[in-house]
Amino acid sequence: MKLFVASSRFSKLILPWLFLLAYLIHISEEYLGGGALQTGFNANLKGVNLTASQFLIVNGIVFLLFLLLIFLAQKFKFPDWLAVCLGTIIVINAISHTVSTVTMAEYSPGLITGLLIFLPLGGLSLFGLRARMSARRYLIAIAVGIATHGVVTLITLRGNDLFRL
Repeated sequence: MKLFVASSRFSKLILPWLFLLAYLIHISEEYLGGGALQTGFNANLKGVNLTASQFLIVNGIVFLLFLLLIFLAQKFKFPDWLAVCLGTIIVINAISHTVSTVTMAEYSPGLITGLLIFLPLGGLSLFGLRARMSARRYLIAIAVGIATHGVVTLITLRGNDLFRL
């Protein structure tokens, strides 16, 4: 039985938009779960070194880049590669929220969507698209996903510094 992501039409036309939707739901949980409504716009959100307004600015930029990547992937025919890259990012993100919750013994904003949306979507993408790509292309997409998550982690840990430049 084929996984749904192995379908060419699904992976090219629908899957990238599912990643975008999952991202929007996830950052909503991080924003609200981080205390944005309780702390105010100039206070840091729980779990990140960003104020609520900075969090919105950074994620607004990421949203626009996400849209650009989806359109470029469709135009230049690399939606499977993009899906593997994004799948890697969101699986790592789900795992990091889980580890953070367990080690800190408190809720890490993003845990719920990480476990219920990111882990299944990312896992199915990684497993479902493996057979559609060469090993080299697949591993490069994973490596770029890991590196991208590293950059995201730096921004969340040191994000306030970006706004002081």
